[in-house]
Amino acid sequence: MNLGENIGNAFQVVKKTYENIDKLISYCITASEKESHFVPAVTKFLRYRSDNDWQGWLTQEFFLLFQDKQSEKLKNGWRNGPVYVLEINMTEDSEPMAIISKFEYEDISTWDAGCSPASYWAFYDPLRDETMNCRKDGDINILTPSAVAAQKTSKDYWGVSKISYKKFPLADITAENAKDIIFNTFHML
Repeated sequence: MNLGENIGNAFQVVKKTYENIDKLISYCITASEKESHFVPAVTKFLRYRSDNDWQGWLTQEFFLLFQDKQSEKLKNGWRNGPVYVLEINMTEDSEPMAIISKFEYEDISTWDAGCSPASYWAFYDPLRDETMNCRKDGDINILTPSAVAAQKTSKDYWGVSKISYKKFPLADITAENAKDIIFNTFHML
């Protein structure tokens, strides 16, 4: 096999992976609306894209935001409660992961309406901020602002007060178990 064929095969794998991610995203949106008490908080997935940065040419993280439909709907369109996030992350060192998290905030009523797809960083950065306090409760990771992170959490992280999350290898999520893994984890968090 020559280099050209290797590159062609690699892109076929990427295209098939994107097709499967699209199916998972569509399934989660449909399942949330029909079969759970979670609703999409925004209509599109969030992601990093950049024409100026080659790493932004290939979407490697996808963020779906949900909220509990039983929470009070606010004037800004958000609901008065946590934001549940399904992050599909293709950048992990070992293997692609699904990071299922619950973001709790000081006051979501002060937010602007909607959320730009480019606002992925508000859900990506806090999970990776090494200045946050981290503890484990069984297999759930819990992050809270440290004194050092407090200024970032109120300004840059939209007032996040607590993040609970659990990781799953993306390959472990199938059509048969996606609803159970994702939405049951939201409930558990």
